[in-house]
Amino acid sequence: MYVYSMLTLFPYYCLAQKASWWSIGPKIGYEFGSGLVGGFEATYLPRQSESLGPFYGITADVDFGHRFQRLHIGVEGMLFFGLDVGPTVTFLDNHVYSGFSIIPFLGIFIYPFYQFNVPFGDTIRSNMIGAYIKIPTRNLSPGPFN
Repeated sequence: MYVYSMLTLFPYYCLAQKASWWSIGPKIGYEFGSGLVGGFEATYLPRQSESLGPFYGITADVDFGHRFQRLHIGVEGMLFFGLDVGPTVTFLDNHVYSGFSIIPFLGIFIYPFYQFNVPFGDTIRSNMIGAYIKIPTRNLSPGPFN
């Protein structure tokens, strides 16, 4: 229980440091109807307020499946669980499908997730489950991202 409590509170400790953070890592999932999917996600968490309320960030994902590639840019927020929403472009069989994704997630370091992709005007909706493996890194560089 102690370890779980520490892992749950870790994001709040990070944000209490009044710095911006990057969280980058691989993801692996299973998309129903397509099979295994691999990829990467990067999250940028700007400086947050001093409260321990919800925090937010910007995400970018790239997925590689058997017959497709997918790019997702989103905005995420997290309190006890997280939600990432944003536009998604899928490249499948020499066609480009635009739409959006809704991705609820939970955890720290290892984030189990469910991803629901909704294309605009097409019927290739997809569902994926998987996990991100990410370690937050404090941004120490000067400039607009700190």
